[in-house]
Amino acid sequence: MINKVILVGNLTKPPEIKPTSKGGVVALLNLATNESWTDKQTGEKQERSEYHRVTCFNKVAEIVQKLSLGTGTKLYVEGKLTHRSYEQNGVKKYITEVELSGFGSTIQVLSPKQTPQEKFSEDENPDILDVAPQKTIQPVGKEEFEDDIPF
Repeated sequence: MINKVILVGNLTKPPEIKPTSKGGVVALLNLATNESWTDKQTGEKQERSEYHRVTCFNKVAEIVQKLSLGTGTKLYVEGKLTHRSYEQNGVKKYITEVELSGFGSTIQVLSPKQTPQEKFSEDENPDILDVAPQKTIQPVGKEEFEDDIPF
């Protein structure tokens, strides 16, 4: 079974860093994703924003704490969808969030303000922060592949 979420969006406010009872930190991010389209009947441009709560634990939270992320920073996040509930003043509240912790979690700063581009993935090595410039993928024509097929 697979539980994987990939989002590219902008922070709506700086990350909130909180200590945990075990001496670590948790980072809370609010990410907005936007969708735009043209209404077929009226021809008007339409836009809709979705807001996502992203919770980072362990090494990912430590990396977020070290980065200087502010409102409007564009991020790529990859994690899992989780649901939890709690009671406040006798009313049960439900939260759906994207969790970044452990295997398969990735966060990458995409904003051009950050140089060099900073990327962290616990898949590769949880103790290392990879810093590499963002790569641009160039489209390749069909004719360039025809001679290179090994079968």
